[in-house]
Amino acid sequence: MWLDYYCILDMEFIEQTYKSIIFYFVNYSVDQSIFNIVSKHSFQHHNVAIEFGILTESHFLSISAPNDVINEICACKSYDIKNAEIQSIENITNDSYQTNTKNFSYSFSSSIVNYRTGRKVLSTLRGKQRLSNTHYLTHTFPGKWPWSRAASTEIYVTVGDTIVTETVHTYPNENKMVFSQSEVTPL
Repeated sequence: MWLDYYCILDMEFIEQTYKSIIFYFVNYSVDQSIFNIVSKHSFQHHNVAIEFGILTESHFLSISAPNDVINEICACKSYDIKNAEIQSIENITNDSYQTNTKNFSYSFSSSIVNYRTGRKVLSTLRGKQRLSNTHYLTHTFPGKWPWSRAASTEIYVTVGDTIVTETVHTYPNENKMVFSQSEVTPL
């Protein structure tokens, strides 16, 4: 996902670009063993189970209620996930994704911005760390060289009547930040 990060499993530097991010939407449980998970967090909100995490390739979100599960995955990696809705991040940036499942209304959108614009958005996003109804994870990926700017991923899940998930993935060598937002509303 990032230009500067080390793959945790191989411990080799892998050069990637924001243009390779793939969005997946899946309406069933996904075996998480296919992911390279850096960190994850799970909690309950009313009768809904929420789990989210940072991958070496990007992020995942899983929301489940009785008889319904939705999964959002963004990754710079191709996964063989049956019956998944799959789109490039650039397509999603131009045209958001929306669907309804048995129990949820779901929407996903993203934006790709330069660092100057992204810093302002990121500052607002980080302000949510102080909110009692927001859960979040952050991870910094080291650069190829000690003097390289580090890449980072942050994911915020804010619960209320609607579950709002916001992410940022930074690409310092491309001077880009990719922001995403998904909204899940129980039906």
